[in-house]
Amino acid sequence: MPNTTENFDPVIVSLIVPIEHGGTSYPELTFREAELGDLCAADAVSGEMQKTAAILAGMAGVPIQAIRKLKARDLSVVTDKVGHLMGNEKKPTTGAT
Repeated sequence: MPNTTENFDPVIVSLIVPIEHGGTSYPELTFREAELGDLCAADAVSGEMQKTAAILAGMAGVPIQAIRKLKARDLSVVTDKVGHLMGNEKKPTTGAT
Protein backbone atom coordinates (compact mmCIF):
# COMPACT_ATOMS: atom_id res chain seq x y z
CA MET A 1 0.00 0.00 0.00
CA PRO A 2 1.38 3.48 -0.86
CA ASN A 3 2.52 5.81 1.89
CA THR A 4 -0.38 8.28 2.00
CA THR A 5 1.18 10.46 4.68
CA GLU A 6 4.19 11.46 2.59
CA ASN A 7 4.26 15.14 1.71
CA PHE A 8 6.40 16.66 -1.00
CA ASP A 9 8.18 19.95 -0.40
CA PRO A 10 7.76 22.59 -3.10
CA VAL A 11 10.44 22.56 -5.77
CA ILE A 12 12.05 25.82 -6.90
CA VAL A 13 13.41 25.80 -10.44
CA SER A 14 15.68 28.64 -11.59
CA LEU A 15 14.98 29.30 -15.24
CA ILE A 16 17.75 29.55 -17.82
CA VAL A 17 15.68 32.20 -19.60
CA PRO A 18 13.34 34.16 -17.32
CA ILE A 19 9.70 34.41 -18.40
CA GLU A 20 8.14 37.84 -18.92
CA HIS A 21 4.35 38.01 -18.84
CA GLY A 22 1.88 40.74 -17.95
CA GLY A 23 4.58 43.03 -16.63
CA THR A 24 5.94 40.35 -14.31
CA SER A 25 9.29 38.64 -14.63
CA TYR A 26 9.66 35.05 -13.48
CA PRO A 27 13.36 34.18 -13.07
CA GLU A 28 12.31 31.08 -11.13
CA LEU A 29 9.16 29.08 -10.54
CA THR A 30 8.06 27.31 -7.38
CA PHE A 31 6.03 24.15 -7.96
CA ARG A 32 3.82 22.45 -5.39
CA GLU A 33 2.42 18.95 -5.66
CA ALA A 34 -0.27 18.67 -8.35
CA GLU A 35 -3.87 18.63 -7.14
CA LEU A 36 -6.96 17.21 -8.76
CA GLY A 37 -7.95 20.75 -9.80
CA ASP A 38 -4.72 21.04 -11.82
CA LEU A 39 -5.53 17.80 -13.60
CA CYS A 40 -9.10 18.97 -14.22
CA ALA A 41 -7.77 22.21 -15.72
CA ALA A 42 -5.82 20.06 -18.17
CA ASP A 43 -9.08 18.48 -19.31
CA ALA A 44 -10.24 21.93 -20.47
CA VAL A 45 -7.58 22.03 -23.20
CA SER A 46 -6.69 19.67 -26.01
CA GLY A 47 -3.25 18.36 -26.88
CA GLU A 48 -0.69 16.77 -24.61
CA MET A 49 1.59 19.81 -24.41
CA GLN A 50 -1.37 22.09 -23.63
CA LYS A 51 -2.38 19.71 -20.85
CA THR A 52 1.16 19.73 -19.46
CA ALA A 53 1.19 23.54 -19.60
CA ALA A 54 -2.12 23.72 -17.73
CA ILE A 55 -0.92 21.39 -14.98
CA LEU A 56 2.44 23.16 -14.59
CA ALA A 57 0.76 26.58 -14.49
CA GLY A 58 -1.53 25.42 -11.69
CA MET A 59 1.32 23.86 -9.76
CA ALA A 60 3.37 27.08 -10.04
CA GLY A 61 0.44 29.44 -9.47
CA VAL A 62 1.11 31.40 -12.65
CA PRO A 63 -1.06 32.09 -15.70
CA ILE A 64 -0.92 29.43 -18.39
CA GLN A 65 0.17 32.18 -20.82
CA ALA A 66 3.33 32.59 -18.73
CA ILE A 67 4.10 28.86 -18.72
CA ARG A 68 3.65 28.78 -22.50
CA LYS A 69 6.66 31.10 -22.71
CA LEU A 70 9.00 28.54 -21.17
CA LYS A 71 11.92 27.78 -23.44
CA ALA A 72 12.25 24.12 -24.40
CA ARG A 73 15.48 23.74 -22.42
CA ASP A 74 13.74 25.14 -19.30
CA LEU A 75 10.77 22.82 -19.86
CA SER A 76 13.16 19.88 -19.90
CA VAL A 77 14.64 20.92 -16.54
CA VAL A 78 11.21 21.63 -15.02
CA THR A 79 9.71 18.29 -16.02
CA ASP A 80 12.78 16.46 -14.77
CA LYS A 81 12.70 18.20 -11.38
CA VAL A 82 8.93 18.17 -10.74
CA GLY A 83 7.83 14.91 -12.35
CA HIS A 84 7.39 13.32 -8.92
CA LEU A 85 5.02 16.18 -7.97
CA MET A 86 2.85 15.24 -10.95
CA GLY A 87 2.45 11.63 -9.85
CA ASN A 88 5.24 10.43 -12.12
CA GLU A 89 7.44 9.11 -9.35
CA LYS A 90 9.41 6.10 -10.37
CA LYS A 91 8.86 3.03 -8.28
CA PRO A 92 11.96 2.00 -6.34
CA THR A 93 13.69 -1.09 -7.64
CA THR A 94 15.27 -3.05 -4.81
CA GLY A 95 15.55 -6.37 -6.54
CA ALA A 96 12.91 -7.86 -4.23
CA THR A 97 9.60 -9.04 -5.61
